[in-house]
Amino acid sequence: MNASQQGLRAASPAPGAGGAPELNPEQIAMLRGLRKGALLPQLLRTYRDQVPQQLANMAAAAAAGDIATLGGVAHSLKSASYSIGATRMGDLCAAIETAVRQGDNAAGPSQCAALAAAWERLRPELEGYLPP
Repeated sequence: MNASQQGLRAASPAPGAGGAPELNPEQIAMLRGLRKGALLPQLLRTYRDQVPQQLANMAAAAAAGDIATLGGVAHSLKSASYSIGATRMGDLCAAIETAVRQGDNAAGPSQCAALAAAWERLRPELEGYLPP
């Protein structure tokens, strides 16, 4: 086992508040097996560091009625979320994208609030996969 793999915790972190894991265990296992374990912490750190700004950008766009920006950021966050196994976050972003395509900007603020709440459930679990 190399240093990168040793830094990752062997056991899965505690599941989210609902009892089910926020991160897909199969996706995490697949990512853990890539690049001798070095890819998973890199992806999770990048995701963790970028999500707060993306959420802020989405909330500002929703408040301003800028559905083009809202949809673009939602698309980017959706892809990143699915790539690390954050399915709930990805699904919420997909719902925002659908609303944007349908021209529904009224739901934007509430959808952004739901996404921010999902991030708060996901973050502790994600942190549990990172080395101390």
